[in-house]
Amino acid sequence: MSTPAPEAAEQLGRDGVVIVTGVLEPAAIERGCALLDEIYARPRDLALEAPGYSVDSGAAGEPILALPDGTRFVTNLVSKDAFFADLIDDPTVLGLVRSLIPDPVLSSLNSLEPVLGSGHQTLHRDEGPVGPEGVVTVNTLWLFDDVDADNGATRYVPGTQETDELAEPDDPRVQYVTAPAGSVVVMNAHTLHGASVNLDGRRRRIVHVYFTRRGRRTQTDWATYVPSSVRDALGPDRRALLGL
Repeated sequence: MSTPAPEAAEQLGRDGVVIVTGVLEPAAIERGCALLDEIYARPRDLALEAPGYSVDSGAAGEPILALPDGTRFVTNLVSKDAFFADLIDDPTVLGLVRSLIPDPVLSSLNSLEPVLGSGHQTLHRDEGPVGPEGVVTVNTLWLFDDVDADNGATRYVPGTQETDELAEPDDPRVQYVTAPAGSVVVMNAHTLHGASVNLDGRRRRIVHVYFTRRGRRTQTDWATYVPSSVRDALGPDRRALLGL
């Protein structure tokens, strides 16, 4: 089992973001893309459709099940195919999460794909700057397509996780995630960040494996939205990561 390189954890602590390449093998990328497309096309099963939340304002807003601009959005992937459960405890990625949150719990497992002309978010922090409690939210973005500034990449301002400063869109410090499919972006979600517009319409399938501190409310109520058959198949370690 691999563990995160010390320099990756150091960069995550300093910049608030680190990109780990080559986490997914080509066969897993192909499988994930096919599954996401199949799930996007499924009729909605309300028993599994856990609400998502917009956090642009720095706090969870109204629950949402769809986005009006055509962006492909699905929640609760842990209950929709066993493939996605494998993403929650990858040792390298989870090790980086634990470098910021020693005892994390999975808060949500969603996918978001902007279509041509959509996807813009304001630069925001999911729950404000890091406070006395320390880091409480870490997002991991699993890239199933190549990502860059032209197809809706996440942009961020390094080192802003512990400040309350804001940034304009043209701030020279803004960086765009540029990485090949199979990479994972680990982000201290207190860092100023936001998705960008998909300018050229290329596919940008990303799965968000989002963690918070144990004991805090999770975005997805796993006890409600994970069927007993799925729960049993997860095994004790993964159930513990979901707080079940």
